[in-house]
Amino acid sequence: MQPVVRGGPEVFPHQQTVTLGCKTYFLRLSTCFEGAQVSLNPDFVRTAIQQSLRQVFGVIGGAINFDVLEVKEETNQAFLKVDRRDLQTLRVAITLLTSYDGTMCHFQVEATSPFLASLAKDSRAFTSQLPFPV
Repeated sequence: MQPVVRGGPEVFPHQQTVTLGCKTYFLRLSTCFEGAQVSLNPDFVRTAIQQSLRQVFGVIGGAINFDVLEVKEETNQAFLKVDRRDLQTLRVAITLLTSYDGTMCHFQVEATSPFLASLAKDSRAFTSQLPFPV
C-alpha cells in the first residue's frame, strides 16, 4: 500500500539555509623585538608571518592569503585582513613565531574582529579617557 502524499513538490518550495556572517576578519597585532633595532614595515611583517606559516603548516600553510593593511611603527602594531576560513591557522602561525632572519621577535594577537572599526580602540583604553568614571 502506497502512502498518500498531499501537496507535492509544487506546494512545498525548495528550502534553503543561509548562514550570515562576515567573510573576512581583521587582526591587530603587537610586535616585540629583543636586542635589535628593526624597522617595522609591511614587508617585514608579511614575510615573517609567511615564513612561520611555512614552518608550521608546510607549503599549504604558506599559501594562505592575508593582507597587511597598516603598520604603525611608533606603537609597534600591525593590522591584518584574512579570510574567515584561514583565521585560526594564521593565529597559530603568529603565536608560534619566535624569530625571523636571525632576529628574535614576538608577535601577539591583541584583538580579532569581523569589523575593522572595532579594532581602532580598546574598550579599556576608551573608558579610561572618559571625563567621568565608569
